[in-house]
Amino acid sequence: MNQPPLDLLLQKVGNKYSLVVKTAKMARKTTEEEVTCDENGQLLKGKPVTLALYEIAYNGSETLKDEKQKGKRG
Repeated sequence: MNQPPLDLLLQKVGNKYSLVVKTAKMARKTTEEEVTCDENGQLLKGKPVTLALYEIAYNGSETLKDEKQKGKRG
């Protein structure tokens, strides 16, 4: 895996185990909801795991906060 860099992902998540769990949850959500567009209306291209990794790397803080809030509610 060259992109996104593992160092960047680990800065956002903290450890490899959390990264794997978070990525799997986000990829499953993408697959189940059949998400085809992002917030800007642009089509998403790529496999669900790849999309999840990019989201963690470049939108990490918002994504992680959303998941923590959902976990507290449910």
